[in-house]
Amino acid sequence: MPKFKHGDAADGKTSVEWNAWSGMKGRCYNRNYEKVWKHYGGRGIKVCDRWLHSYAAFLEDMGRRPSDGHSLDRIDNDGDYCPENCRWATKKEQAMNRRSGVLIGGKTYAQWSKETGIREDTFAARINRGWTLERTIKQPVRKGAPKRSTDVFTGDYERWSCETGIPKQILSKRMRRGWSIERAGNTPVRAIASTA
Repeated sequence: MPKFKHGDAADGKTSVEWNAWSGMKGRCYNRNYEKVWKHYGGRGIKVCDRWLHSYAAFLEDMGRRPSDGHSLDRIDNDGDYCPENCRWATKKEQAMNRRSGVLIGGKTYAQWSKETGIREDTFAARINRGWTLERTIKQPVRKGAPKRSTDVFTGDYERWSCETGIPKQILSKRMRRGWSIERAGNTPVRAIASTA
């Protein structure tokens, strides 16, 4: 195996492959990587013996990064860094492979979005509001619909109306228009001037 000095440097800069190898080890074994160590070494993720002390072995197994759009990725997020479990992947491929990826009907929001043409955030909001998968897919998206509030009221409008003194139809309309729960329940109803 070839020997590398100074981080496989070219033009005084370490190579992206060297940085990937070094970062991989840091995430698994260096507790000073405070923000990420808990997601790697803190969960028991390790680097295989072949790669741990040999950048040349890592490079031999992984090869050079195919493009600027690729970075090191573990195929099984609960598995170790090893030749069988690593690849160079794009951000999009990695996004589909996150631990936090939510599966609905066996697919992520991103996959459903691509398949249906419904924006990912719209798809997620519908599911989070309690819509069925079938309704989420079949319900047409209203063009020019106002941006929805991140607040989701799942309670009883009748009870909320009694507590606030605001008619339930107005509370419901405010929430559909994207008002926060606090604003919808605390903003007084404007009186309509009569023309008598």
